[in-house]
Amino acid sequence: MEYRHTSVNWARCVRELFREHVHTEYQNLVFEGNVEKDESLFGRKIKYNRGKPTGTRIWIFGMVEASSKRIIMYPVDKRDSNTLIPLIKKHVSPGSRIFSDSWAAYIPLNKAGYEHFSVCHKTSFKQIYKNEDTGEIVKCCTNRIEGAWKLSKDHFRRINGTNTKQFEQHLAEIIWRNYASSNRRNYTYPSALFPTWTPPVKEVKNAHATTIIQGSDDESDDEAVSKTPQSSNIDSSTVVAPARYDIVSSLSNYNPPLSSSTMDTVVASTSALQSYP
Repeated sequence: MEYRHTSVNWARCVRELFREHVHTEYQNLVFEGNVEKDESLFGRKIKYNRGKPTGTRIWIFGMVEASSKRIIMYPVDKRDSNTLIPLIKKHVSPGSRIFSDSWAAYIPLNKAGYEHFSVCHKTSFKQIYKNEDTGEIVKCCTNRIEGAWKLSKDHFRRINGTNTKQFEQHLAEIIWRNYASSNRRNYTYPSALFPTWTPPVKEVKNAHATTIIQGSDDESDDEAVSKTPQSSNIDSSTVVAPARYDIVSSLSNYNPPLSSSTMDTVVASTSALQSYP
């Protein structure tokens, strides 16, 4: 079996599941309340406005629901009203409040049944509006969608970019990660997954502190319980051996037999000492 490309194949398989999520649940997603929208250009930048851009540059249209922080992203070929307004009508319920920049394609939104507020980023990043009839104050900004652009572009920076064939997969991964973070699920199953075994139970932390009462059933079942002698006058130097074993001698009194070569050396040394004046 070939394992060199296993991780790459698994990553592609998982991203295909993300595409399936976008193809099914994502298409029926509808926002309501306060919604921020913006468009951003994905691709390599030109440093200091020198040289020509390399690679493909793609415009992404995105929307963020303020209450749930869910995002919707679409790669678009054009940023005109004929392209963006149908996407807004598809994913934003009528009567919602929309915040955006001063891009001209969003001008028809007030006539389409939405409360549209815009901010001009050339002059400021927050615009404050006041209702003349009710006195309501509305603060318009696009900080959430701008933060979504940062997280999305950081994803492509970590992988050092990607080719156009896999761009949709990575964009679907960004969308799914946002969906999973805002919709955490605790899965429950009506029956055991594998009924042929009993899953092990985690041991109690204080199991070692359990007291065994003499005469109880636990005492006979617990084979690891050791009884400490009641007498405290125990000599630590006393040696212990199994039954039917007697101590022959200790190491301090044991003199091993000398070999023939060792005996010759001892005799020669004794003779030399005797002949020394």
